[in-house]
Amino acid sequence: MPLPGDGEVRLSCARDDPGFDERAALFAAIYLDDQPQRHCITADEEAGFIIRYAYVGGVLQLVPGTREPLTELLRGRVRIELDAVLPGAARVPLELG
Repeated sequence: MPLPGDGEVRLSCARDDPGFDERAALFAAIYLDDQPQRHCITADEEAGFIIRYAYVGGVLQLVPGTREPLTELLRGRVRIELDAVLPGAARVPLELG
């Protein structure tokens, strides 16, 4: 898998996704059109999309009639920053490959 900056990075915390990496949610920051995104499941820089859980007014939306979280696909300029660190988290480098 290409390294960040090559414009061909896909990262996902969905096990059935080709960009799956179990550390994705902990060590990556996702931006869509330079705006930080939360609740992302998959981000693809080359294809220009993110998939994230759908929230309205801070409330997770569910697929009607189920307990399954609703997701939404958003398109734009995607940037994935690896080795992102949340305040108070230990700094551990993330290497794709």
